[in-house]
Formats: sequence, C-alpha cells, structure tokens
Amino acid sequence: MRFKKELITLVLIIAVAAGYLFLRQADRLAYELPQLEKVDPQTVVKLAVTGPEGNLLLEEKGGQWVLMPREYLADDQKVDAMLATIGNLAVTTVVAEKSSDARYDLDVDHRIEVTAWDENKIVRQFSLGKAADTFRHTFVKLPGDNRVFHARDNFRDRFDFSVDALRDKQVLTVEPDQVTSIQVVRKKEMFEWIPIESKPAQSDGKEKEAPAAEKQWQTTDQKTVDHSKINRLLQKFTDLHCQSFLEPDAPEVSTPPVWHITLKTSDNDHTFTLYPEITRDEEKLWPAASSLAADPFRLSDWQAKDIVELIDHLTLPKKAGSGEDTSKE
Repeated sequence: MRFKKELITLVLIIAVAAGYLFLRQADRLAYELPQLEKVDPQTVVKLAVTGPEGNLLLEEKGGQWVLMPREYLADDQKVDAMLATIGNLAVTTVVAEKSSDARYDLDVDHRIEVTAWDENKIVRQFSLGKAADTFRHTFVKLPGDNRVFHARDNFRDRFDFSVDALRDKQVLTVEPDQVTSIQVVRKKEMFEWIPIESKPAQSDGKEKEAPAAEKQWQTTDQKTVDHSKINRLLQKFTDLHCQSFLEPDAPEVSTPPVWHITLKTSDNDHTFTLYPEITRDEEKLWPAASSLAADPFRLSDWQAKDIVELIDHLTLPKKAGSGEDTSKE
C-alpha cells in the first residue's frame, strides 16, 4: 500500500514537472524575438523619417545626401548616424504584448516612423518611441507586429530633426593660404588687402628656407595693416557654420548690409554679406548670405560680433595716440 502511494506521488511530481517545462517552452516560444538582418548602409539610397518635427525625405545623389524636394544638402554626420542605427538595429526584449502606445511615445502624435530603401525595395522599417528608463534602450515596434520591444542603444535623437536642423550648416569655407585679395565694402567705402610676397632669408650668400611665419598683408597702395587681425578674420571663414536658414525672400536680407566681403582666390570669388542684427524671442541673431549657401541664414550674436569687431578694427579711423575708434556708424 505504501509503495502504491509513493508511486502515485512520483507520477504526480513527474506530471507537474512536465507541465511546467511545457508551459515554460510555450512561454519562450511566445516571446521569441525577431531576428533582424543587418543592412549595409552603403546600399541605402533613400530614407523617409516622419515624426513630430515633420516629414523628411532624403535621397543619395552623386555621393551626397540631399533633402527633397528642394535638394538641400544634408548634414553628412547626422545622416551617417541614422544609417548606422538602421543597419545595426536589434531588439533585445519584449516589453509589452499589447501595447498602450502612448505609454512608450509610440502613439501617432509622438512616434517617429523610419523607412529605408535600397535600389529596389524597403530594407528596414520601424517605429521608434522614447528612450527606456535604462537610457540604454529605445522602445520600438516593427511592421505587422503589435508588440513593443527594447531596441539596443538610445537613439531617438538621431532621427528627431526638422528639415532645417538636418541641413548642412556649413555656409562658407576658404583656405586662407589660397586667398590673394580681401575686399570689404561698407556703404560706399571699399577696403582691399593683399598678401605681401615673402622672401627667403639669406646668410653667407646662400638662400635658406624661411621659418613658418604669420602671413603678412598690406593695402593696395602698400600701407601697413594689422596682419594678425586679418589672419584671424580669414580663420572665421575657414569653416563657417550658421545657426539656421532663412527663406530666400526673407525681409531680414532686404535691408542694406553692414558689410560685404569678397575673398578672392585663383579659382573663385567667395562672398559673405552681413545684415543688421535682429532680435527673436530675446535672442540676438544676424542675417547673412554667402556664395556657398543657396539660402540666406542666421549667425549667432557671438559669431557675427567677432567678425564685425575685427573688420571695425581694420577699417574705422582711430583717435591719435589711442586705439579707440572715432566713429561707430
């Protein structure tokens, strides 16, 4: 009798264990994660990003990414970050089987929808919400799947752009060593500076290579100027980036400019025009235009003032025996 009871108990234990293992396996299968294939960023030729900041459509043309339909140049570094994230997207955990999308910023008002194409088809598509509490994951959903997943890495900010924020902000680039003339026009006045040809040092009748020195400048009638100020001015235009862009017919660029600058090289003339400062939401900004930028743009107050102060120092008359300007038109 005792043996029979022990046998029944053993059978029950085995049945319970088998049931537990079966349910655990079923649970594991129910939560099996999608295995996303990697996408080579080099194969992506079109990218659509739709979210709270607006609708972006990017196309790769001639080795450059442009924002359609006006074909604005896009910021290469930002696009590269998008493509790397698209290529390496991987989900790590099921967060919810039936989601309350708003809880994860995956509702229609907050989600960002991303679609990438190669030459023939869609190669990646997903919706992304906010960062998870770990700040090492992002909530995402995949097409045809109502579940919410953790995706590896915190990357919402790599896609959350307006058109203006994703544009390439470089508005002027000039190699100082290539500049052969600097022309500055203010109202009806024009100033021009040209580099002084350097000569090799001589000793004992033998020419020696001159050590690297600051580039020297003079006016066209051979008057001396402050070389360091001119070289500093040129450095401002080596890689000038704006804060934001304006519409082509913006009223801010319909007024007489403060300065118009032409930097001449053997290959081209590079121009920069600065307009009077404006105040927007208690922030001072300076409208400007350049030969490199298709549209006028805004510079921050500190950027513009650096340029203005250097040019004022080089062009405005000084009081005798002092370095103070006598006029501030």
